[in-house]
Amino acid sequence: MNTSLAQRQQVLLGQIGQVREKIAGLEANLREIDSELEGLSGQRQQFQLLGDACDSLNKLSEMWVASLFWGQQLHGFDPEQRLQQVSRDVTDFREKVAAVEQARQSIATALLNERFELDDLTDDLDEVREEEESAK
Repeated sequence: MNTSLAQRQQVLLGQIGQVREKIAGLEANLREIDSELEGLSGQRQQFQLLGDACDSLNKLSEMWVASLFWGQQLHGFDPEQRLQQVSRDVTDFREKVAAVEQARQSIATALLNERFELDDLTDDLDEVREEEESAK
């Protein structure tokens, strides 16, 4: 075996090992994020319905008929303040889900790039091995 080919092969094998480690780490991160998204999925419908309710109550308020829902006697209770708080909670939840989904997309893209890198390195290793066979 040619020393240069042997060195190239060793370098490629090292790089392949590093890329495989990166892929394994990214896959683990992706599983964690998928688990987190799965945990949020039950709340997603709840917050969607809560958002819909807030939208409907805001429309009633815009029409100056919120009292149809809240009633006339609101001693010590501020429906607008409560509606704003719930709307903020819905927005916060949606932003949290969006951030997790963005993180998932970033990891999925990185994983795809590493798999392409692994394919390229494997092709390079195959070429080195073919050169080695041709040199014999």
